[in-house]
Amino acid sequence: MSTYLHKNAISGKLPPSDPKICTYPTITFCGPTSPHSQMARLLLYISVPSHIFFLVVIKITGNHYFLSAPFFFVYLAAAVTQVSILLYLAHVLVHWTWKLFMNPDNSVIPFLTAFADLIGSGLLAIAFFLLLLFNDPNAFDNAISNSTVTSNTSTLLLNSTLTEAQRCC
Repeated sequence: MSTYLHKNAISGKLPPSDPKICTYPTITFCGPTSPHSQMARLLLYISVPSHIFFLVVIKITGNHYFLSAPFFFVYLAAAVTQVSILLYLAHVLVHWTWKLFMNPDNSVIPFLTAFADLIGSGLLAIAFFLLLLFNDPNAFDNAISNSTVTSNTSTLLLNSTLTEAQRCC
């Protein structure tokens, strides 16, 4: 988007093909007059096979999770939601910073990266809460094993503290 603006518009003025800063998300992804909608759709479509490839590579390199249907669909839903939000936000922010005579490459990319981390963490937390509701082994077994480790660690610390207190008295 930034390259398009650098080529087709004067800094501070939006091109006639994209006259508004804030548009509906449907215009961002399906707009007939928006030159960026085709690229936004392509990036969204590419994200699904990319995340599937990512899951397969993790499964092959180590047995870290059980690939269940709920895990697969909840993970993909979170990933597609994140990419959709980021693409729409990129569209709005690039046009907004261009209107403010700022270079979108320098100002939008760092913000989007930080926001991607934030929203990705939030969606991942929601995904694992949903997996807990579905009784998926990926969320349930890890929660039990983590609580067991925490419980065992707490018990060991308590026992060692009590033993030290008994020695002192």
